[in-house]
Amino acid sequence: MKQPSRSCLVIIIMCLANLSVSAQNPNSIAIYKPIQVIDTFNHHDTTSLVWIHNFSYDEKARPDTDTWQSFNWKNQLVYTDKLVYSYDEGTNRLIARTGKASRYYYYYDNLGNLRRITLENFRNGLWSLIEETILTRTSLADGKTKVNIIWNKILHPAGKADSTSCYFNIDYIINTTNTVEEKYIYRYQYRDFKTPLYNRFIYDNHPNPVQQITLERFFDWEFDNQNSNNVVTKSTGTKSRSIQQYTYNEMGYPSECKIDKVRTRVFHYDYIQIPLQKNDGNYRKLNLKTGLLLYPNPAQTEVTMQAENISNGNAVVRIYTITGMPVREVNYSVENRKLQAFLNLYGLPQGNYLFELITQQEKLTNKLIIH
Repeated sequence: MKQPSRSCLVIIIMCLANLSVSAQNPNSIAIYKPIQVIDTFNHHDTTSLVWIHNFSYDEKARPDTDTWQSFNWKNQLVYTDKLVYSYDEGTNRLIARTGKASRYYYYYDNLGNLRRITLENFRNGLWSLIEETILTRTSLADGKTKVNIIWNKILHPAGKADSTSCYFNIDYIINTTNTVEEKYIYRYQYRDFKTPLYNRFIYDNHPNPVQQITLERFFDWEFDNQNSNNVVTKSTGTKSRSIQQYTYNEMGYPSECKIDKVRTRVFHYDYIQIPLQKNDGNYRKLNLKTGLLLYPNPAQTEVTMQAENISNGNAVVRIYTITGMPVREVNYSVENRKLQAFLNLYGLPQGNYLFELITQQEKLTNKLIIH
């Protein structure tokens, strides 16, 4: 049977993905989420590899499944799989992504920091550990955090004992607003550097759609892009090592990202209807037409912030402790008088917090409980 071309598959997927959501339900909230990402790698002006990811979400707006397909340069379907996300319902943390031939497991320390990721592949009727990522966090004197990431490959040579080889060793410097500032590469692709390769990150002021979903094969690429805003440039002093050019949609989210002229990502979104939880008392008291909405509330590891009928242009979101101490600040650009953004609450202890959204003409506030 002849396989349909990649273009036909994309059209079919797009038609399904763009079905309108159900009418507004007073007992639910519509959250804007990426439902499809088409990732194309180009080589010598010809398409070489394409990955298509289609995402579904659970009733808490968390990624539920990632159904993906890969195509070669001949438009032939090479592989397809469906990764299912699993969470610790007590902490809301991701603990596994499992498919028919691959399964990822995530481990955390007592403070909730990610400390280890393992990848197992199914081969010859058995699951085998093939990769291990180890994260070590160190608090710095200036209040910043250093995260060292070591990625080990587990080798299984025939007739010999298993061995471990370090593929990369990288330090990240994270500032007090939980944003990656710098990257020091000591080893990459089994190669050591006498002088570490250095990257400094520059961001736009638009919401980042890929904070919660997982797209990258290499974990350092994933870590690069887990901030509230999108990476525009990775530079070494005055020289840019990587440039990411974005086109934005009417909601201010990236619709396309071109990376160093060799890679293009296309994003498609839809509104996901999420039922309100019984304990969302703060949310029920707010009016979508005038207020700053936070969902869920109380929250654990992340929160979706939403506001409508606000002024276009630059806006800033600040988070304060209940005593008035600022703990986080993120800049955004408001378009079509709407703002929706996903915020990771990593590093914020349990307690009560005040969210403040300031535009050119408004100042909206709401309280959030982290537990």
